[in-house]
Amino acid sequence: MPQIFDSFQPLMLADVPQLAKFLRTSKERSCEFSIANLYLWGFSYHICWQVFNNRLYLHTENREEPEDALMVVVPETVPDPSAEELLTFSEEMQKQGHTGRIQQLRENFVQNCPELSNWFEVKPMDEEVAEYIYRLDNLASLSGERYSKKRNLIKQFVRNFPTATNRPLCDTDLPAVLAMSEEWLDGHPERASRHLQEELSALRHLQDAPLEYFGLVGQGIFLDGKLIAYEFCSPVAGGMWTEHFEKALKDYNGAEQALNQFSAQALQGRCEWLNREQDLGSPGLRQAKQSYHPEYLLRNYDLFPR
Repeated sequence: MPQIFDSFQPLMLADVPQLAKFLRTSKERSCEFSIANLYLWGFSYHICWQVFNNRLYLHTENREEPEDALMVVVPETVPDPSAEELLTFSEEMQKQGHTGRIQQLRENFVQNCPELSNWFEVKPMDEEVAEYIYRLDNLASLSGERYSKKRNLIKQFVRNFPTATNRPLCDTDLPAVLAMSEEWLDGHPERASRHLQEELSALRHLQDAPLEYFGLVGQGIFLDGKLIAYEFCSPVAGGMWTEHFEKALKDYNGAEQALNQFSAQALQGRCEWLNREQDLGSPGLRQAKQSYHPEYLLRNYDLFPR
């Protein structure tokens, strides 16, 4: 397989339908394998792709760190790649000056392929990138004592802002989404952080095509015509959807909790599980995600060349 790395091509807008079909019939459940995430964040992480042996290979590179990695997406009807195939990719990456690291391998894949340890150091991915997985029905109903604080915050929001309304978002709402995002970022203590700036860049690319082109479904809360909270979700595969962006202005206590419930209720019938992505090591995000009682944490594996 000579020059295999040279077969990668940048992920372009025109590639979205082909890759979306591939991703939504795969074995993967990580939020990293949503076409919306791959496209929207691809401008910061320079995502390239190719199909090899009926498997989708993705290469990501953040040149500011610098860091890069390879990911593989396997359709339900296709066997997982052999250790030798992954080794070939890794070695070719290294010849091109990259790390040769492979990430986001499923736990069952790693367990069923012990030969990986012959050539790679196999490690669970860092705790800060573990993904929070919830039963959608729990988020929609918020029933039981463990969600009593959430229900109380929603009641408080409804009482304090009785004219607030929620509805699905459409393409014409995107200017309001971006304006609210910039207002939210201006008030954030870490507004200059690389991740938040990259997130704003990703949000701007929502305007590159209609929301449905990326499979995105949005919900917003409006007060007197102003957007004060919004959320976007899209499918991954196998009954799993992921939540990409969730923002609520801080002056509207309870808006975030109300938004989460509205969004979960809007997704009922479309999926069983909601992936609310990572906490990225933020204590505040970790506490917020844990307070919704995830069913489990999805923690895939990294391979580092020996």
